Amino acid sequence: MYVGRTNALNRRFGEYLNERKKRNGRPKILRLLRKWPDHTWFCFAVIPEESLQKVEDSLITAYVPPLNDRFPAEIRAAVGAF
Repeated sequence: MYVGRTNALNRRFGEYLNERKKRNGRPKILRLLRKWPDHTWFCFAVIPEESLQKVEDSLITAYVPPLNDRFPAEIRAAVGAF
């Protein structure tokens, strides 16, 4: 549903969980957490710093996650068509 990166997983995870209680923040992720709280999983992988952008772009290109707002240039036009 969403692909993103962070340098502080605990902080990011906490931000998402706290958004369930708030009305501001990331509205798409907030709707996901509220609608499917028992069916939402957080998965992560430790990636070397120099590979982060390439791995993130590859995952976004492969999955075209509906909650992402930014897409790599090679698929941006195709995603925008829908």
